[in-house]
Amino acid sequence: MIELHKLKTLKPKILHDFKRADLEIYGIDHFRPSYTALVFLNCDEKDPKKLGPDHPDCAGRFSVFGHENCTGNEGHCSVTVPQRFDTRRSHPLTKAFKRVEITHALRTALSIRKTLQITIMVADEEGMAKRNKKRSAEKGKALFSCDRFQVVTFA
Repeated sequence: MIELHKLKTLKPKILHDFKRADLEIYGIDHFRPSYTALVFLNCDEKDPKKLGPDHPDCAGRFSVFGHENCTGNEGHCSVTVPQRFDTRRSHPLTKAFKRVEITHALRTALSIRKTLQITIMVADEEGMAKRNKKRSAEKGKALFSCDRFQVVTFA
């Protein structure tokens, strides 16, 4: 399965003399199948068959090791919010965080446009193996979902 996700268009106020830029994605739900995601900046292409790591708008990639099924007892996969001063490890299904280094791609994108459109192409194992097949209507949740994202630059 292959999905395209367009995130909110940004009008960044970034100085072009930054040394590094990262895309930080918070609250990634990984109670889904495993997948690989490619990040594109200001990409107008709508056909996933034409997108890949060699596409000129590709900024980077990340992978998520998913947990598609729960095999434990009732409540086993219910994520609990840790209490203050709780030193135990977080629940394995606590939403994930990913950081993608996008320095070169961000410089290129901002030299062409004043706005920044982030597109994330997500493909599970089947989608990566059969990229030329169209996605069939899938019941259930999308592979990728997140709570928020931000672009961070470092001087």
